[in-house]
Amino acid sequence: MRAMFTTLIVALGVVLACDEAPSPPLAPRADYVPSGDLIALLPPSTVVAVEVRNLAGRWDELRAIPGLAGLQDRLLEKLGLDADDVPELAGERAVIAVVADGDARSLVPVAVLDPPSPEGALAFLGRANGLVAHEGRGAVWVGPTGRAGLVERIAAGNGTSLRQAVDFAALAERLPEGGLARAVVHPCALREHLGMWAEMRGSDAAGMLAALFRSDLEAVKVAGFRRDIVDGAIVTDAWVGFDTEVVPEAFTRALATPRGPAVLPADIPADVLLASSFRTEAEAGLAWLRTVAARDPRGPLRNFDFWVDEFEARTGRDVERDIVGALGERGLAFLFVGEDEGAIEFIAIFDAGDPARLEASLVDLRDWIAEQVWGRSLGLAMPRSWNAHEDNGAVYGLDLRSPFATLSGPVFQLANDHLVVATSRRSLRRGVLLVEGAESWNTPAWALGEQGPPDEIVLIRTTVLARVLAAGAVRYAGDDGWFLDAVGEFLDGAGDGHLRVRYEEGGLRVSSSLRIDAQRAGP
Repeated sequence: MRAMFTTLIVALGVVLACDEAPSPPLAPRADYVPSGDLIALLPPSTVVAVEVRNLAGRWDELRAIPGLAGLQDRLLEKLGLDADDVPELAGERAVIAVVADGDARSLVPVAVLDPPSPEGALAFLGRANGLVAHEGRGAVWVGPTGRAGLVERIAAGNGTSLRQAVDFAALAERLPEGGLARAVVHPCALREHLGMWAEMRGSDAAGMLAALFRSDLEAVKVAGFRRDIVDGAIVTDAWVGFDTEVVPEAFTRALATPRGPAVLPADIPADVLLASSFRTEAEAGLAWLRTVAARDPRGPLRNFDFWVDEFEARTGRDVERDIVGALGERGLAFLFVGEDEGAIEFIAIFDAGDPARLEASLVDLRDWIAEQVWGRSLGLAMPRSWNAHEDNGAVYGLDLRSPFATLSGPVFQLANDHLVVATSRRSLRRGVLLVEGAESWNTPAWALGEQGPPDEIVLIRTTVLARVLAAGAVRYAGDDGWFLDAVGEFLDGAGDGHLRVRYEEGGLRVSSSLRIDAQRAGP
């Protein structure tokens, strides 16, 4: 669950509270239309809202950073706009939002602008490619031409406001003041959209992930981030607070329990895209899975307790003692470029408190999963468990065969009191080599602060990510490559990204930095 929260912060920014069921329609309020409060103009169906402050006043500062200016030019050129148009469009404040369109089961980007001259802004936008603009309720509304009707309805309003649905005051108490941008994600709207999307996808892997992510959102009470550009680096401060009425006591207890510091290998291979150190908290994770299963009787984990009971009955194992209890306190994860340029491989390394018990239990779990897959597919999928012996110990794997193809599953090995899990035997060997140098693991200098080492850290190599994007491994429907190419060029000139997570009472405090001005010294 915690990994989901961290991903949400990196990808979207901030999560706000909601009840278990989607919010009911809100009654119109006579005083809901504010003076100059653009976020209040957004509807409760808003999923993400990013408020950019004083963009016009800081535009020259931002344009002076070459990498950032180059990315801006690529994006503006695609829209048919010029960099000089931006201050006239944005004014002192602007909001970029993503609104859920329930009728189309899709997300629509919308901008809310308060330009010095609405007439001039509408004239500029009238020349833009693929954009439609409306003036309404004292603001200029911008969206894609294909969703002109939705943009017009949002611009007109219906008497409800995003500020009625989230507690912005609680968020402000946890974050520093000021900044270039402040953002919010409304999880009720996001969760409802994910539910519809998962239902549309059915039982495939993407639908299952969407349903699990939707369940994670139920546990968040209040969160947010503040972002600024300081001395050539993008700096972010974020907070994610948990809803104690939803999160099981085992999870909150785990947050309050001190653990060892976050560490990474001293020498990380050059092809590693992402390296992270995290607290395992297996007991808390198991409690959360059971909570999700109990709260959603139609969800993807509705049979979780049955699966656990069936596994324990068949094997004589106890999940809490033989797997959860046999894991240690900390884990490491790595994403790196595989042999095929652009292909990504994965390694996870866990401390093992009881290696022999953990190894035997995981072998039983692998064989039980293979049996379940074979039976539930009526023999169309043919799992094959295999064992191999190498100089440094036994290797265990699981392949899946069908009449059309063979899929190589994960492999694992116990080495030097660590569990190593990987996507292939090649990546497994790399993980074992990292474990052999575990005595050199330490807390990087960039992760240290006045409060000491954080609980979790993430290193992102932007130059490696740029290589992956250039190889075309990441594409989405309707993309002709220009956007990801522009992002790749920007990342290729940036420094490494650093993310730090600290556990506090009731939630997680997240901070990150990404250097985008290579001419200045810094982390």
